[in-house]
Amino acid sequence: MLQHLVRGAFVFSATVALVTTTAKAEWKVEYGAKPQWVQNWYKQQKMTDETWKRLGSPSWKSCCDGGDVFKTQFRVIEDGSKYGHDTWWYLKEGVWKQVPDDVIHWGEHAPSGQATLFIRWTGQELCFYPPEEGI
Repeated sequence: MLQHLVRGAFVFSATVALVTTTAKAEWKVEYGAKPQWVQNWYKQQKMTDETWKRLGSPSWKSCCDGGDVFKTQFRVIEDGSKYGHDTWWYLKEGVWKQVPDDVIHWGEHAPSGQATLFIRWTGQELCFYPPEEGI
């Protein structure tokens, strides 16, 4: 904090340093160990049109190019939403957050059959595939 004398009064000012960082997608060795059809499935997943529009129509639509799979715990509240279907929740930094309805790919599942959520580096949910057998 700096002090300046301006017309007989002290004025305090602060210097703010803006730090910019870029988030990078990181290729993990285990990705390459998956069968080719599994790798292809991940590469081919796209945001729903509703999600894409809500995010400002970015130049990309791929769940995998725009983000990465977020490893976490999930829970479901059956028929709890205004849309008449289950609401999905995921745990992030100790807080349960609702999976936005527009990112859910109903009737589709990840190759593992487990709940799969893609999140952008900025924290925005991109795509969610409910588990095949429930939780």
